[in-house]
Amino acid sequence: MIISHKYRYVFVQLPQTGSTAMAGELCQNYDGHQILWKHARYSDFLKIATPAERKYFAFSGIRNPLDRLVSLY
Repeated sequence: MIISHKYRYVFVQLPQTGSTAMAGELCQNYDGHQILWKHARYSDFLKIATPAERKYFAFSGIRNPLDRLVSLY
């Protein structure tokens, strides 16, 4: 999970969605830094977030379920 206090966002990393590349980009170019662990849930973030951090824009990527089936094949 990546957070930026300057740009006020939280990026929730999901498995097999290219989230490692996205996290690297956010950390290098958009003042992000790692909090919690890589595939932490948003509910885990809410347990430790301040009231101000709870208002940050939260986003993630999702993979088309059919693409996952093709990858498994």
